[in-house]
Amino acid sequence: GPVITRTQGYSISEALMPGSSAILICVIDGNPIDLNKVRWFKNNQELSFDQWEKRIEGNDASLIRKSINREDAGQYACEIDNQFGNSHATLPLIVQYAPEIDRSVPGRDKAATDSDRLLTAEIHCYVSAIPKPTVIWMKDNQLLSSSSRYQSILNEQIPSSSFSSNLLFEAILYVYNVTKSDYGIYQCKVENKLGIDMTQIILTGLTIPDSPSQIHITNTSHSSVLISWTPGFDGGFQQTFQIRYRLSTDNYY
Repeated sequence: GPVITRTQGYSISEALMPGSSAILICVIDGNPIDLNKVRWFKNNQELSFDQWEKRIEGNDASLIRKSINREDAGQYACEIDNQFGNSHATLPLIVQYAPEIDRSVPGRDKAATDSDRLLTAEIHCYVSAIPKPTVIWMKDNQLLSSSSRYQSILNEQIPSSSFSSNLLFEAILYVYNVTKSDYGIYQCKVENKLGIDMTQIILTGLTIPDSPSQIHITNTSHSSVLISWTPGFDGGFQQTFQIRYRLSTDNYY
């Protein structure tokens, strides 16, 4: 049957600038073979060709686009078959983009620690970007440079699936020997060649936690109910949760 012997896509290290041209190539061996029957997919959906041009030269089946954008990023695949079998191969197409700070999780705009015991505060900022961003931390709009008081690190987060067209990072600012004067508004500024994003995180003393949100019943049976929720800001302590319920016929929990 036909065999796809080589592919050319764009991995994270080869990520394309928006507006540049892209060519995806599958090199195919086999006899008999009709390269007009190559099928192309993006994220497991067969492609429509209003945006892409198909081209065949020798044993190369290609997809060409003159100007790509971030929406074109994804996992592409080529597939061919004949009466003796079929062959399938995947090709990444990664597109660069400006930093985007994740503001979707409740409580990420707050941090807390006890100033009476000279503890270390951790302030977290979660960001997605290609290429890897630089991170600048500020307090009350004053630049914080690494010192015996402050340390900044940037960790790349491993995606949960084998393929991702995004890079995720966790920026952490450690504030050592916290006193009340360290409380206030911190800014996390992330930048790469395509743009900048910025968010604020408030550092306070220990406080009561915020309420949970997004409470859902995820499963029920004749004798049980499974409930999920998103924790709010923990106030600087480990949280515990209590569930109160009442029967619909009752007036009390």
